[in-house]
Amino acid sequence: MKDKIGILSLGCPRNIVDSESILGRIKKKGYPIVDLPRASVAIVNTCAFIEEAKRESIDAILDLIEMKKEGRLKRIIVCGCLAQRYKDELIKELPEVDAFIGRVALNHDKRDFAITPRHYAYLKICESCINNCSYCVIPKIKGRFVSLDKDSIIDKVEAFARQGVSELNIIGQDITGWGMDLYGTKRLPEILREIVKKSGNIHWLRLLYLYPGPILNKLIDLIKDESKICQYIDLPIQHINDRILKLMRRGYTKKYIFKLIAEIRRRLPEAAIRTSLIVGFPSETDEEFRELLRFIEDARFER
Repeated sequence: MKDKIGILSLGCPRNIVDSESILGRIKKKGYPIVDLPRASVAIVNTCAFIEEAKRESIDAILDLIEMKKEGRLKRIIVCGCLAQRYKDELIKELPEVDAFIGRVALNHDKRDFAITPRHYAYLKICESCINNCSYCVIPKIKGRFVSLDKDSIIDKVEAFARQGVSELNIIGQDITGWGMDLYGTKRLPEILREIVKKSGNIHWLRLLYLYPGPILNKLIDLIKDESKICQYIDLPIQHINDRILKLMRRGYTKKYIFKLIAEIRRRLPEAAIRTSLIVGFPSETDEEFRELLRFIEDARFER
């Protein structure tokens, strides 16, 4: 009898996509997929983006090690960002783990196993990031930026539509970079138009995440014209002070961000803008922090 496989997916929605890919391949091999407490083999898909995520991943591994000591598990497999970045240290410190695998390749196959509810799905259209922010470890963990090719994307969209998905989240570390490695230019608006055409009964398309840059002008027009694309702008700005932005290597200025937000508010008055911000960046002064607070008040982010 084959071992029963269970998975614990930690971190961001991109890890959910990877976990579904892993389980889909395991299912094809004939292994039964079960809830983690009923499993004889446990897979942990880890995150290492921030310190809290690393601690959560380590704590989860330690809990599974206890289960293995108690005889409730045969094997533990650790994959994902933590295993990719700290593999040598983890092998030394956690000999009870049977395998450390690292990152999962961008999957061209259709979804054969779903973790999310039937009506809801994630489509990862790219892996890693083309930017080089000074604080971010993602390019080192994920490797070079890779776009999923157009045909694979459309195949997945059509499959999701047949499966009854009504809300499709289009994700990547920075989806605005889609196409750069394939065509030498960013072509997110073009692939989104194709996705809309092939989306069938999918009602909503949500975009996660959008790096601030010139391509957003085309995206604003597209979101305005295509009712299926949610007017939900997930825009990680990180800071507003020009000196801090330069240290972060974000590639834009305070003036540009104010102009961009004003343009979104003008052209998409019903849009919800979500952002993420970093405080306490090395050398940030009290006045630069207060500048960020004033910006948050002025920008009126929905989240």
